[in-house]
Amino acid sequence: MGLLANAASTINAWGAPPVVILGCLTALVLWRFIRFTLLPKLHPEEPVEVPYWLPWVGHARAYISNPTKALTDCRMLYHDDRKPFSITIAGRRMYILTAPDDVTAAYRNFSTLSMDIFTQDLMRGFNVSPWALARVFEKPGASMQLVGPNPRRKSLAGLTVEHFRRQLFPGDKLTQLGQVTLDYVERSVRWENMIAPAYVMASTGQYKDISLLHWCEDVLLHAATRSFFGNAFIEQSPNVLNDFLAFDNVSWKLMYQMPHIISDDMLKYKHALVDAIEKYLDLPQDQRPGANWFTEMQELEMRGLSISTRDMAKLICAIYWVINTNAYKLLFWMLAFMFQDKDLTGKVTAELATCFRPDGKLDIPSLQSQTRYLTALWHETLRLANSSASARVITADTQLGPYTLRAGHRLLIPYHQLHRNLAVYGSNAEAFDISRFLNDEKLAQDPSFRPFGGGSTYCPGRFLAKQEIFMAMAFLLCRFDVQVQSQGAFPRMDDAKPGIGVVSPVEGDDMVLRLRVKE
Repeated sequence: MGLLANAASTINAWGAPPVVILGCLTALVLWRFIRFTLLPKLHPEEPVEVPYWLPWVGHARAYISNPTKALTDCRMLYHDDRKPFSITIAGRRMYILTAPDDVTAAYRNFSTLSMDIFTQDLMRGFNVSPWALARVFEKPGASMQLVGPNPRRKSLAGLTVEHFRRQLFPGDKLTQLGQVTLDYVERSVRWENMIAPAYVMASTGQYKDISLLHWCEDVLLHAATRSFFGNAFIEQSPNVLNDFLAFDNVSWKLMYQMPHIISDDMLKYKHALVDAIEKYLDLPQDQRPGANWFTEMQELEMRGLSISTRDMAKLICAIYWVINTNAYKLLFWMLAFMFQDKDLTGKVTAELATCFRPDGKLDIPSLQSQTRYLTALWHETLRLANSSASARVITADTQLGPYTLRAGHRLLIPYHQLHRNLAVYGSNAEAFDISRFLNDEKLAQDPSFRPFGGGSTYCPGRFLAKQEIFMAMAFLLCRFDVQVQSQGAFPRMDDAKPGIGVVSPVEGDDMVLRLRVKE
C-alpha cells in the first residue's frame, strides 16, 4: 500500500485531476492482478515471478542497491523452498536458481544456456571495437585461421578457455608459473623487504605494524602480475597496481553498464589500465621477457587475427581484471577469520611449518597434502565470502525439472544464496565454522558448494589462487609472530556492492597486525 500511496502522490504532483489518479491506480492494480495472479494460474509450468508494483522497473532499485539482500528477500518470500523464481530488472526477466539439483542441471546444459552474450557484454564494457569482437567470436574457416592447435574449430573466445586450462591446470605450465609466484612471494615476505608504505603503518627494529588488507593487495597483485607479464609491465607503468585497485573498487559500474555521468572514476582507471597494457604490448618482444605461456599465446593469436594493439590491450585488460579481482580478497578474509581463533591459528601455523624442507625451501606439493585445517579454512571462507554468480542467456525454451524456462530470458545462479542452504550447511549456515568441512570431507564436492562455478565455465584459476594464497600464509605465519593490534569490530563484508567474485570489506574496515621475527 505504501507504493500505491507514493504512486498517487506522484500523479497528484503532476496536477492530475482525481479521476485521472483513480484511473491510473485502477489500471496499475488490474495489471498487477493479471501479471502475478491470473497468468501464473494459466502457466503453472513457469517459475513464479516475484511481484512488484512499478512496470518495467521491477526489482531494479532493490537489486542495484543491494543484490544479496534483494535475492535473499525474494527467496525467503517463498519460505526458502529453493524452487526457481524470477525477478524483473529494467524490463528484463531473470530466472534465479538456488537449489543444488537445479544448478547441476543448468551446468550440464551446453545447448540452450549460453554464456557468450555475457562475455561479449563484458568486452563491450571495455570498449572493444565491433570488428575485433566479431573476430574474437568468429569460428575458423576459409577466411580466418588461428595459430595454435584447434581440433574442435573453436573461436578465439572459446579457445581462450582452453589456453587458460593448459596454463593453470596441474602440469608443467602451472609448475613453472608457481615457481615464479613462489620466488616473488618468498622475497617479498622477508623482514628487510617489508617496507612498502602502502601497507606498513609503523616500523621499529623489533616490530612492524601492517594493514592486513593492503599487505594482501601488495603481495598477491605483484606476484600475479609479474607471473603473467614478467617484470617489464610494472617497470613501464609503476602505478598500474594502484590503478587496478581503484578500478576494481568501482568495477560494478561496468558490470551494470552505469551511465557515464556516474562512472567517471571507473572510466578513468579503466582507461589507465588499458593504456598501460598497450604501452607494454608496444615494446619489442626482447624488452619484455618473462611473460607466461598463456599471455604470449593470446597475443600471438590476436596478432594473427590482425586485431589492433589498442583492441588487444582492451581484451587483455578484461582478462587481467577477472584473474586478479579475487585472490587478494580471499587471502584477507582467510587471515581475518583465522586470527579470530587462536587455536585455529596455532593449528594452521603448525601444519604449514611441516611444509618446509630441511633446507628451508617451501615444498609446494605439501601445501595440498599436509594442510587439513588450512584447507577447511579455505573452503569455509570461499563459502561465506563469494558474492559472484554464474549467468546464462536462454536461447531456446528449456525444461528444468517441472519448470519451463522461456527463450530470451536470462538465468542467474547466485553463489551466496546457494551457500546458505540450511539443509546442507545446518542451522548456523550464516556463521563461520570450519568444522563443517573438517567433519565432512565430501562437503567440498557437494553440488551446493560452487565457489568456482561449474560446467564449461568452471574457473581454471582455482589451482593457482589456492597455491599462491597458501604460499603467502606459509611465509607470513612461519617467519613471524603475529598479533592482532586493531581493537575495532571484525571487518564487515560489503554485500551491498555488486561483485564478480570474492566480496570486498566495507570501505575503511581492516585489521592491523603486529609482526615480530620468530627466534
